[in-house]
Amino acid sequence: MKQVISIGADGQISGLQRKPGQGVDLRQFGQAEIKRVSEIEFNEPTQKWFVHVLRGPWAGIKVARGHFMDHLGAIPDGGAVNEDTLIVEFEDYDMAVKAEIAILDALRLKGQY
Repeated sequence: MKQVISIGADGQISGLQRKPGQGVDLRQFGQAEIKRVSEIEFNEPTQKWFVHVLRGPWAGIKVARGHFMDHLGAIPDGGAVNEDTLIVEFEDYDMAVKAEIAILDALRLKGQY
C-alpha cells in the first residue's frame, strides 16, 4: 500500500496517519497536529459501511459512485452502490477503510487535500 505525503513550500509535511507498519508515522518529523478528516459510518437500514468526509473541501460528503469514478476510475473492491442514495457502501468495515484511504490519497495527489 502506498502512502501519499505532501511537503509544502514552507516545509510543512502532511498526509494521512497510518496504522503501525502501514506507512510512515508523520510524528517522527516533529510536533504533529492530527485531525480526523473522515470516518467510516454504519448505515443501519442497509447494514453496510460508508465513507463520510468531515473536514476540508469535501466536508459533509458521503462518498458516492461519482466521486470514486472521477478520482479512482472505479468503485473500490467490496463496494456496491446504494441505488437510492448513490453512496458506495461496503459489507466489510476494513474494505470501507481501504476505500477511505484510496479516495483521500487520490484527492491529495490532485492537491485537493
